[in-house]
This record gives sequence, structure tokens and C-alpha cells, in this order.
Amino acid sequence: MAIILIISTLINLQAQITIFLVLKIIYFGVLGGIIMGGVQTIFSVTGLWTYKSNEVVWSVFQLHKLAEYPLEIYNNFVRFLITCIFPFAFASYYPTLNYLGQSNLVYIAPIVAIVIWVIAIKIWNWGLNKYRSTGS
Repeated sequence: MAIILIISTLINLQAQITIFLVLKIIYFGVLGGIIMGGVQTIFSVTGLWTYKSNEVVWSVFQLHKLAEYPLEIYNNFVRFLITCIFPFAFASYYPTLNYLGQSNLVYIAPIVAIVIWVIAIKIWNWGLNKYRSTGS
């Protein structure tokens, strides 16, 4: 459904749609999912120590809505937050700019995905090593 919406939007914007653009949309869509999954894994570790970790994960994921708008409307702290700390901008904002021919920053998204998953795996393993069950 998302691919159909993206393509129809590009048609309405009279962007030139090529097979290369369609492949980029699919590639960066999958890559965005990988980045979002890494962030979710990092904050899911709170579930090892809290009864209701959904609130923590939900709160962090509300930040992804900030990347749905042009980053220029935010101050430098928010830009840094959703680009470097919680790299949601690489899952939505930067790919969109690239589809419109306005930015090539999205091409470092594979590096961002690798880094976020290395961090996620290390934090997850740390959480598992520190976890102590009640035994019931």
C-alpha cells in the first residue's frame, strides 16, 4: 500500500518515474524498516526490567512522527535527535528528499542501519546478561 501511495504522489508531483526510482523506493523502504527495528530492539530491552515496557517503546516511537515533516522547521537539537540519536529521518525524511532529487544523504542509511543494529545487539545481550528471573 505504501509503495502505491508513494508512486501516486510522485505522479501527482510530476516526478519522472523510472525503474531505478521504483527500486530505490523498495530498497529504502526495507532499509527504513531495518532501522526502525533496530531502534525498537534497543528500547525493548526495558521489558526485561519493567512490567509495562510498552510505554517506553511507544514514547520513543512517537519521535518518528517528527521525521514526517521537513527537518528545517525544527531547532538543531531536534534535528540531531531524529537524525543521529533516533535515526528516524533515515527511514522517512531523507528517502523522500532523495526521491524528489533534493538530497543524497540517504545513501549513508545502510551504514546507519549497521551501526544501529550493532548497538541493538550489544544492548540486547547486555540486558539478557543482567536479567534475573524470579524463577516462577
